[in-house]
Parts: sequence; C-alpha cells; structure tokens
Amino acid sequence: MSELITRIASDLLIPVSYASVVARSAPHRYKVYQIPKKTGGTRTIAQPAREVKRLQYWVLDNLLCQCAVHETAMAYEAGSSILRNAAAHTQGRYLLKMDFRNFFSSIREDDFLLYMKQMAPELVDEEERDIVSHVLFWQPKKLKGLRLSVGAPSSPRVSNILMFDFDSQIAALCEDWGVSYTRYADDLAFSMDDKDARAEIERAVGETLRNIAWPGNLKVNRKKTYFGSRASRRRVTGLILTNDDRVSLGRQRKRLLRAQIHRFYVLEKQDRLDEQTLAGLVAFARSIEPDFVKRLERKFEIELPGGSENE
Repeated sequence: MSELITRIASDLLIPVSYASVVARSAPHRYKVYQIPKKTGGTRTIAQPAREVKRLQYWVLDNLLCQCAVHETAMAYEAGSSILRNAAAHTQGRYLLKMDFRNFFSSIREDDFLLYMKQMAPELVDEEERDIVSHVLFWQPKKLKGLRLSVGAPSSPRVSNILMFDFDSQIAALCEDWGVSYTRYADDLAFSMDDKDARAEIERAVGETLRNIAWPGNLKVNRKKTYFGSRASRRRVTGLILTNDDRVSLGRQRKRLLRAQIHRFYVLEKQDRLDEQTLAGLVAFARSIEPDFVKRLERKFEIELPGGSENE
C-alpha cells in the first residue's frame, strides 16, 4: 500500500482500504449538471462527491501548498481579490483584455504529471503522482483523458500552479515593455501607455502558449479579446477604472444598492430575501468603495450592515 494513502487515511481517520478505493475511483465520483452562462449557452459543473472533496482538501493542505503561484495570479489566492486585480490597471492609458477558452477543462492530467515530475519530484514518487492526479482530476464521459473540473475545490489552486511558467514569462516581457499584467483565472488584463504594445502582447501570448510545457491545450478565445482606452469605459473583473486612477463599482451597481436601501428602510418592505440581498450588496460595496457606502449612510441617516465593525 502506498505511503501516501496511508498518510491520507491516518490524517482523515478513515480505513486505508477505503482511502485507496476512493482515490483510485475519484475521477468517476462526480455529480455533473449545467448552469446558464450570462452570455448564453450553458456551463458544465462537475462537483466531486463528499469523500473525494475530503481527499482534495488534504492534497491542498499537505502537498499543493508547497507549489509556487506567480504574484500576477489574482484569483483564489490569499490576499487576492477582484479589487486588487483591477487596481493594478488604474494607471495605464490603454487596456487589453484576453480570455482563455474552456480554461479548466483545457488543463489535463498529463500537464499535472509532467509538472510534478519536473518541478516537484520530491513531493511524491511516480506511483503517488498517479494517485494524486486521480484525486484532483475528473473523467468526463465521452472524452479521453482526465481534466480539471469547474466545481472541485482543488481546481483553482491546481490551475494557478500549472500557470506559473506562463505567468512568469508574460510578466517578464511586460516588465520590459512597461506594461502591467495580471491574470484572474482565465481573464488576462494588460494596461499600458503605449498603444502599439497591444500587438506585441497578443503575439507574445500566442507564442508563449505554443512553447510552454504545461498546460499544453490552452487557447485564446479571440471573440473576447478587447482593447480599450481612457476615452471609453474600462472594466476589469467587473469593476470600472475611472480616469482619475480609481476603481469604482460603476453606476449600475450603485443604482441597485440605492434602490435596495430605499426599499428596505424607506418603504419598509423588509422580507428576508431583501435583508440578505442588501447585506451582500453592502458588504461588496464597502470592500470596493467604502466612501460611497458612508455617503449613503449619511443620506439615509442609517447605519448599514458591517459599518460598526469596519470603522
């Protein structure tokens, strides 16, 4: 029996034989369903069974925590946020956004095995690499090879680890060109003062994807490539970059929050759903534009949720 399985079983207080069975069969222990996309169509969610999640969390806490993630990766990591991601691009006059097509499902078991063999051989041996990959990757029906799933708690960290080489190369090139670069999952953002740098960046992204050892199947979604400037609205991970170098919620979100506050406090339509919705909207707004929330409190002469703890 693998020493890794023995460690997992001991830490999780489960029989070794059960841990072994779950690990080996993990790629097939997923609940699969579809959710609608904002842009139309559906997205496939593959959620691992509870027993598989327990093993994935163990791998996260005991193995993947030792693997490096590049500082430009702004999603899923401690201290990262959509605000930090957007704030990195407030200074540039021009903005380029790119997007990967089918990001998680394009990352395969082979990518992970090659990475572990070359970059982290001391963590697990060859047999154990196979066990870990089965714990982390999903087997879609009618498709060959194991893939990352949208729905597994380990997928975000795995994707960031396997994108380290790509992020490093792109970040180094951008530093030479005076361009700011961040990646939020499958969304790439570049800000710059030189408008002509756009073509160089697009070329560099394509060339880097062709040459990196892993992930080997990523493709840019050309339909989502966007080029903006201070003359137009610049949006990064759903937040607005203002021309005075700030990050804003945007007018639509502000109107929604005002309407919810008016409904809850002025019209006194205080059903449970409204209260929960309002608390979530206020918390999000306070994290992005705390001064805006304070202005609302003064206007309505109220204390909104979370105010006393954060001020």
